[in-house]
Amino acid sequence: MGDYAKGEETTTVTYRHDIKALEPQDALQISTSRNKSLHKRTDTRIHSSTCDMKCFTLLALLCSCFLSGCARPTPLDSSATWNDLAAMTDTARNEDDHETRLLPYFSHDMLQEEGSCCINARILKYYVNHVLESDEHTDMKYPMIRSVREGLHRVEQELQNHCIHDYSSHPLVKQFKRNYHASAIMDLAAARNKAIGETNTLYHYLFESCTPK
Repeated sequence: MGDYAKGEETTTVTYRHDIKALEPQDALQISTSRNKSLHKRTDTRIHSSTCDMKCFTLLALLCSCFLSGCARPTPLDSSATWNDLAAMTDTARNEDDHETRLLPYFSHDMLQEEGSCCINARILKYYVNHVLESDEHTDMKYPMIRSVREGLHRVEQELQNHCIHDYSSHPLVKQFKRNYHASAIMDLAAARNKAIGETNTLYHYLFESCTPK
């Protein structure tokens, strides 16, 4: 009986040295560490999935905007450009007879039609190359024309990349060119002054027709 008790005690001591039981706080620490690792991997997968979804949504939005023409050139939203334009056109209108009009008329409904933005962009191209072209006399006569010229050149370049079809033969574009040429034959300086005075009207047409639909 004594030998059995001694042997049992020895066995028990040997068992405790070979395999040490975990203290409660140690077990809790390991469990917490495993949970944190699991949560971290889960959060990483969720974050990656969220980023992928956001990137996909942004890409889809950009493609949609490009196809629908919703990327309006920045100068059209610039209050500084509007103010410079007003200063320039006011000077021109003070010398205008106001009896004729060079630009074709666009109603509100016409400005909402597909292609109206690019029709006006084609007229703008002619403005940039012929009406607002730089020379010493023009730059001195019309205040802020340099700033307006730069802003409208940016608009024309951005819209040129946007417009797929060539609207140079569109009836409204041809109407403007015909009106300008007819006026220039009689008095080139007066025709140019009138066209400069109507720049704010063209700017308004661009703003309305190139607005995201």
